[in-house]
Amino acid sequence: METVSATEFKAKCLDLLDQVGSRQIGQLGITKHGRIVAVLVPPVSPEEAVRQLQGFLRGSVAVPEEVDLTAPVLDEPLDAEGGSRAGLQFLPDPKAWFARLMAAPGIREAALTSAIAADASYLPGDLHGDPADRLLVATARHLGVPLVTRDAKLIAYAGQGFARVLAC
Repeated sequence: METVSATEFKAKCLDLLDQVGSRQIGQLGITKHGRIVAVLVPPVSPEEAVRQLQGFLRGSVAVPEEVDLTAPVLDEPLDAEGGSRAGLQFLPDPKAWFARLMAAPGIREAALTSAIAADASYLPGDLHGDPADRLLVATARHLGVPLVTRDAKLIAYAGQGFARVLAC
């Protein structure tokens, strides 16, 4: 790791930021009195962020083979206390599972606004009528972020140019 003094960093800040951002410098240690007090690193690409998250919650949901996760589930009850829904078992329970997910790096909650809900009804192109998928797409479009998904229908919709996805 390259290092620079805080004084030198202050004088060359914009140039050093450009070098780290373009990955000419992988990490830059900033020193004060010969001791590293900060480390400047380039941002993680969306693709790398997905790779880091893949498998993060592996083993935390038990899915029986007969359960089709891509089929719409409009009338199946969720037993939040028991941690299950239609044969799925969240380990240890849904509240703890989602708390762990939301604590992962790069994950943030997106509010479902009335504008997003309305946009979900007027999405361009050919997207099936699953309300959850339509809300996910409308939210991603509104925030300008890609969806991270394995859902073939959402990946195909993105192929029409109306959304961005990071297929995993």
